[in-house]
Amino acid sequence: PIGIHALPTCKRRALMFKRRQQKPGALKAADETSQLYQVLARANHIANTTELDELLSQMLDLIIQVCGPNTGTMYLLDHDAQELIFKVVQGELGNQELIGQRIKVTEGVVGACIQETETIVVNNLSNDKRWYGHIHENKDELCNTIAFPLLLRGGPIGAVQVFNFHQAPIQLIQLLGNRMASEYEKTMLL
Repeated sequence: PIGIHALPTCKRRALMFKRRQQKPGALKAADETSQLYQVLARANHIANTTELDELLSQMLDLIIQVCGPNTGTMYLLDHDAQELIFKVVQGELGNQELIGQRIKVTEGVVGACIQETETIVVNNLSNDKRWYGHIHENKDELCNTIAFPLLLRGGPIGAVQVFNFHQAPIQLIQLLGNRMASEYEKTMLL
């Protein structure tokens, strides 16, 4: 048999995720409740942050922790230019040079999530025609993505995109995204 480390990165991550999913039911439920409590407690703690960049960075870090990916990006929407601005980039494969760069809302998986105001899960980026990978220097190491809009009063103000996720608790990350949007608005009003 081939050792797990001999497998390509994407397949290795998928195998490790599958192994983690095989916990006994009661133990898994108790773990999930405890993890949910910890996530909500951390989100409440982050909400006390009044400095915008720090708030967004900590919220993105929390979303990355929840999904188990190694990279995430938070974008703000420039409504007038119809562009997404790279605001926060974090993780192992995060390229800080992307901060401040812009892409059209018609481009990429993240652009599609803004246009549709829906969460988009792509399990294989290399096979998705929306993948706008040419701006990522580590694009070959990015296997999958979840992109979801940050909505405020029903309209998008930005988006979050995580790569190489191990789990996809869609309802929880949408809840955290809504919290991020409202905390963003609160901080802008201060």
